[in-house]
Amino acid sequence: MKHSILRVFTPVLVAALSLQIALPASVFAQTLNTGDALKTLITPAAGVSEKVRNLDWDPTKRPPIRNGILECNVYLSPAEPTVNQVVGIPLNTANVEDFKNTIAEVIKTRGKDVVLGSYFYVTGTTMKNEAMTRLKYQAALEDLGIPKGAVKVKVLSIPQQEINWLSVEAARGVYERIRFWMPSLRRDYVPPTWEEVSSGLVATAAIEAPQVWILMNDLPPLDAALTISTHAIVLGAYDVFKKTMGNWLFRPGSSVAASYAKQLSLSLPFILNYNILSNTTKIATFYENNGLAGMAAAFPNEVLDFAATQSVTMFLQTLFYQVVVTNGFRKWENDQIGVENSNIARPLVNYLLIPVLAIDSIAVGMASGMSQEIFSLGPLEINSGHAALFGLIMGGGALFKYFPRFLDPTIDMYRAVNNGMNRFGVWFKESTGIDIKKTLTKAFKKKQKENPASGSTTEDAQIIDDQANSNGAE
Repeated sequence: MKHSILRVFTPVLVAALSLQIALPASVFAQTLNTGDALKTLITPAAGVSEKVRNLDWDPTKRPPIRNGILECNVYLSPAEPTVNQVVGIPLNTANVEDFKNTIAEVIKTRGKDVVLGSYFYVTGTTMKNEAMTRLKYQAALEDLGIPKGAVKVKVLSIPQQEINWLSVEAARGVYERIRFWMPSLRRDYVPPTWEEVSSGLVATAAIEAPQVWILMNDLPPLDAALTISTHAIVLGAYDVFKKTMGNWLFRPGSSVAASYAKQLSLSLPFILNYNILSNTTKIATFYENNGLAGMAAAFPNEVLDFAATQSVTMFLQTLFYQVVVTNGFRKWENDQIGVENSNIARPLVNYLLIPVLAIDSIAVGMASGMSQEIFSLGPLEINSGHAALFGLIMGGGALFKYFPRFLDPTIDMYRAVNNGMNRFGVWFKESTGIDIKKTLTKAFKKKQKENPASGSTTEDAQIIDDQANSNGAE
């Protein structure tokens, strides 16, 4: 993946964001506000005992929690043995009293241990009712004898359904739309797994190593050091929080323009890095010779030159990530049903993307000027690299549209490889007396204890999330 080509104009992002703010109320028409209206979702004919008996506790059939964020419901993520914050059991309840009766029946039939240490996700409530909703559900659990802190309640809130532009609430409605577009710790954050992070770093290293070598040889030492270090930090953060970014990108209720603006915004750090830090020496020299006034005078010409030479490549590359990487591979990962499949897909998709991004990297290189021009539209030049990118977009988009589950067999293949590695670990332990997994875990914990700032485990990430929730962080 050659992020040096991922460039975008700030006005494009602002314009796309404005479309999200002006979303029609129909986008949220399927949602209901917290309050008496929630009771309409409960079927009076179904008794609590019958509802609990109909709950499907099979961990292989649990749907993704955040796909239902617009609907009023409560999802249970049991601690078995650890909480999976991606998928959960829909309790089919949207009213605190009904929720309380349902959990009481669950405790009666399955024991309190099935609840302790678990997470409850409340969806469909409006942002202004978020704090009140959390307190009500926490109080209901405490009434059932569950100690405070033994169970976590998270509210995945949404903007209010309608905006009356003649009311005082109009400003709040716009503010909520903006908040709903932005990344959110409460709505999007999921603790990363070691397998997910390690596979992401391996895939990134394989794809980015050639570009790092080119930068080290083509740029002045200071420019190369600044560009590579910034590039590595941003990519590392993206690898660690990949699932959280996926939840943000796939959040229901976002318009097409808003989704595209999200994709563009993820490119901004690379745009600033490759357009500023990689030219640090040139910028400093130009400033010394021409001063601030000279830089201001040259800026419009630089923007026009960028628009003529890179805008088509930027547009196609971002569209490739939107159509193929995000709405293709990442959506396949995000839509996995069940705890095990969800856990496997998170690291697996990183490996599956390696050949795809390698081909994309070649196409981007061709589009950057290393290919033959096909035709021109005024100052815009269309070359064979652009044609290759367009072909990747159309081919990948069509493949996922007509065969959305064609990657499913790779899950069984990955599972078989993992089982083989586990058997190798057992054989190695019996032969040498060394437990590879325990040895690596012990070394990692020792290093972390000596230098806590060097890394964070899943538990550390969870503590951060819990503290943020208790402080009302957004």
